[in-house]
Amino acid sequence: MSTAGKGTHRLAQFGGKFLYLLIALLALFVIYPFFQGSPMATIVLDILLLAMLVAGIYTLVDKKILLVIALLLAIPMFGGRWSNYFYTDPVLLEIDYGFGAMFFLFNAIIIISYVLQQKSVTHDMIFGAICGYLLIGLSWAFTYSFVALLEPGSFAMAVSGQTSQADVLPDFFYYSFVTLTTLGYGDITPAGPVARSLTTLEAVVGQIYLTVLIARLVGVHISQSYAK
Repeated sequence: MSTAGKGTHRLAQFGGKFLYLLIALLALFVIYPFFQGSPMATIVLDILLLAMLVAGIYTLVDKKILLVIALLLAIPMFGGRWSNYFYTDPVLLEIDYGFGAMFFLFNAIIIISYVLQQKSVTHDMIFGAICGYLLIGLSWAFTYSFVALLEPGSFAMAVSGQTSQADVLPDFFYYSFVTLTTLGYGDITPAGPVARSLTTLEAVVGQIYLTVLIARLVGVHISQSYAK
C-alpha cells in the first residue's frame, strides 16, 4: 500500500465512517467565507455541497436500503443544482432546495439513530454526534431557502448583498445555525407564518438535541466506567 493509501486508511480507522463527512461539513464554514462575494463563490459552494453529498452517502454504503433512499434524494438535488449552469429555471432551484432539505435531514436522522444506539464512547460516536447536529442546521437552511423561493417576503433581511434567489442560500446557512444555537442576532427575521413556525421548531430541536446528546454521552460513559 502506498504512503498516501496508508494515511487515508489510518484516517478512516481513527474517525470511522463519519470523519470525512465532518471534514466536508466544516469546510463549508472554513473555506466558503473566503470566496463569498467573489466570482468563484458559486462554484466553490457547489463543490463543497457535492463533497457533503458524497460523504453523506458514504456513511450509508453498508446499508443498501438506506443507500438507495439517499441516492434517490441526492440525485435530484445534484441535478437541480448543477443544471443551473446550463439552464436557469426557478423549478430547478425548487428541486435543489427541496431534495437538499430532505437528503440532509434523512442523513441526520440515520446518523443520530446510530449514535443513540452505541454502547461505548468512541471517536466515531463523537464525530457522528457532531455531524448530526451540523446536518440538522444544513437541512433547515435548505428548507428556509425553499420557503423563501415559494413565498417571497417570508424572511426580512436587514443587510444582504445577494442579488438573486440562488445566492440567498449562504445567508440561510448563517441564519439556520444562528437559530439552531438560539443566538438570534436579528439581522434576518422570519416574517411569514411558515417561516416563523420553522424557526421556532429549529430552535426547539437544537436545544433538545444537545440535552439528549449530553445525557446519552454521560450515560454511556458511566456504563463504560462500571464495566471496567
